[in-house]
Amino acid sequence: MANISFSSIHVDNGQELGETPQVSIHSAGRNTLRVGDQLIVFFDLPNAPEAVLREAAKALSSAYWNGPGGVTTALRLAIRVANDKLIELNRGAPDAQRAEGSISCVVSNADSIVVAQAGPALAYARNQNGAFEPINPMDAASIIGETRNVDVYFSNFTSQVGDVFVITGANSCISVNQRLIEQCMARGEAKMVAGYLNANVKQGRLVGVAISVDAASAFAAPRPEPVAAAPRAPLAMAAVSTPTARQTALPAKTAFEAEPVTQRMPSRTTSAVRETGKQAMAVMGENLGHAAKSIQRSLSTFGGALLPSEDSEALGRVNENGKAITFVLAAIAVLLPIIVSVAVGTLYLQFSGEIDRQQLRKAAIEAVSLAEQSREPAAIKANWPAALVAIRAFEEKNPGETIFEDARRKARTQLDELSKVKRVEAVVLSPLEAGQHRIAASAFGVYVMNNTKGTGQYFVVNPDRTSINGKGFEMSAAPAMSDAAIEMQDVAWATTTGAKWRTEGAVIIGKKSLAEYSSATGQIAPLPMPPDGITSLVQSQAGEIYNNTVYVLDSGIGQIWRFRLSDINPSDGLVKTDPYFGNGFDPLKQSVDLAIDGAIYVLQRNGAVLKYFNRQPQPLAFSGVPDPIEQPVALAASGIDPSVGSLFIADAGTGSIFEFTKAGQFVQQFRGQADDFVDLHDMSLDIGTNTLYVATSTKLMAFKVG
Repeated sequence: MANISFSSIHVDNGQELGETPQVSIHSAGRNTLRVGDQLIVFFDLPNAPEAVLREAAKALSSAYWNGPGGVTTALRLAIRVANDKLIELNRGAPDAQRAEGSISCVVSNADSIVVAQAGPALAYARNQNGAFEPINPMDAASIIGETRNVDVYFSNFTSQVGDVFVITGANSCISVNQRLIEQCMARGEAKMVAGYLNANVKQGRLVGVAISVDAASAFAAPRPEPVAAAPRAPLAMAAVSTPTARQTALPAKTAFEAEPVTQRMPSRTTSAVRETGKQAMAVMGENLGHAAKSIQRSLSTFGGALLPSEDSEALGRVNENGKAITFVLAAIAVLLPIIVSVAVGTLYLQFSGEIDRQQLRKAAIEAVSLAEQSREPAAIKANWPAALVAIRAFEEKNPGETIFEDARRKARTQLDELSKVKRVEAVVLSPLEAGQHRIAASAFGVYVMNNTKGTGQYFVVNPDRTSINGKGFEMSAAPAMSDAAIEMQDVAWATTTGAKWRTEGAVIIGKKSLAEYSSATGQIAPLPMPPDGITSLVQSQAGEIYNNTVYVLDSGIGQIWRFRLSDINPSDGLVKTDPYFGNGFDPLKQSVDLAIDGAIYVLQRNGAVLKYFNRQPQPLAFSGVPDPIEQPVALAASGIDPSVGSLFIADAGTGSIFEFTKAGQFVQQFRGQADDFVDLHDMSLDIGTNTLYVATSTKLMAFKVG
């Protein structure tokens, strides 16, 4: 019986990035009819947060194990369930975090391997004789996570030792030479294939999973070659999208001629080989006793045949002694080479492992020494990150080692000093349910909207902003909302202070509509829109309230819409107000967030900020920025004066919150002690207490900025 092994592929321009959440493995439970099956899932969704991938994988796995019918029926159902979950999780998510792409599933059992693909997926198959074939879904026009119409295509293989598969997708295989993939797939089992790909993809990006069909035991007898050399059936594929099957046989290919793949195995592959050797030695040790008994039975007969057969008692004793001596000598002759080979093999594995560790240790020491000798800022910024990579490679092979702890601290201290990083102890105010979050600070607490779930909470904080009072108030929908559901995009604090709004609470910005939360009633109710206002919204991105007016940033059309409360009777709702720009403004289509302090600031996806006052653009260029802003997600302004105070930009990529003057001069950047802000969703500033609230996928945190 064959075994299935697998290993993640995750490399970007020559840098191996380790395990990826895009790959998940699921085994059959006790209560399923598919006992013995193994489900391997690859999400070609590079922009999706890890929490989204986990939820989608959970939904897919549950649907497969509990699905009716055969493997293909259950897989088709499971992929559609996962797609529905992704569409739900994408609702309200910014473009940079939308989970869109393809899904590939591989189901393996004792007899077969089934590959199911939906969306622009990509896979490769190779058999032990060298035949290589890309596996692409036909007419993969539908995008997973974008539309509910999903076509699933299947390829079926009979399990045969030596078969290798690489599963990836159009968004996860970028600028990678197919010839290189073909070469690396000839290197053996899954860990070897993944190791070579991770080591040799020097240009481009490749994320995926390698799968191989391996022999069940290291001591299994080799299978005899077939007499005929005709192409075998197991690599015939059937791609199914309708009741009619499509069959395409792999071409019979000979060994290819190409430049050899670089003979450098990554450290994790060496570890895998070493582990296999240890297992083999253990099995050999267990079988030596059985082998000795078998040898004894055979050699007893052999030894007895070497001596004369006499009936006398004396000769009988001589005969017995001779047999014993002969057996011992023969056993030594047979077993000694085995024992020596076992000892040599063990010593070789131990010695080669020690060499590997010493080489990694030496490389880390040399990299640290070079970094410690660096004096120029450019050299420090180049050499310390390289040293940290070398340290990480060593520690992966030596878990628990602490010899480089001091070096890590030096690296962090020097890099933080150069980048003006201020490490803060952010207080965790509350855990958050998984989803895409937007928040708005108020004078007494913070509003938290879960756009994925369509729910909201209001947390009242203590005067020190270090804890919340109670468990938070659920923001429930009023009866009037039943016929006016809102797709949540953002939330803005509404207050009577400074004539900002008519009531205390919040305004919820939906994709094409607005709603209002009243602290007095504890309910969300729709805001009546002017007749021509609701049709104007295309894709709301963010919103703010200023002087009884809701400003809505529309990235779909490149506009800032303004909806003002009626001056005559505010209870009448919103009245028509001219948009901020006469026509759509293309740069706003690349916008992420906005802030208002009298002037309007618009954060772009590239980290730049546009500033406007009285509809006129104002000069604002950032200077002195030590590090690039990788993934801007939120913007905040302190104070109510466009020329006094700070601008804050939250970067989910680095986990930094950058502070600038309102003239654009870089001041500093805030990071958590444990890099707590990486992948943050939103931030909001309480200008009364200089408290910054930060929301991640699972936490609401706060810290003081002044």
